[in-house]
Amino acid sequence: GLDDADVYFAHSFAVAPADEPVTAATVDHDGPIVAAVEHGPVAGVQFHPERSGPAGARLLENLLRWSRSA
Repeated sequence: GLDDADVYFAHSFAVAPADEPVTAATVDHDGPIVAAVEHGPVAGVQFHPERSGPAGARLLENLLRWSRSA
């Protein structure tokens, strides 16, 4: 439920996973940048959900649902 949603990035760092299948989401900023990763029971995002308004709230809701299903 986050396709085309705007999220808040506060830095210029970009992760480059050695294992591409862990990439869960990307954004386009002069080319693709990894925005989220997932591997088994571990997930992380490169942006700030708490500063991303409704999209951030939706992400946190999704994470709670995902973690309860694991």
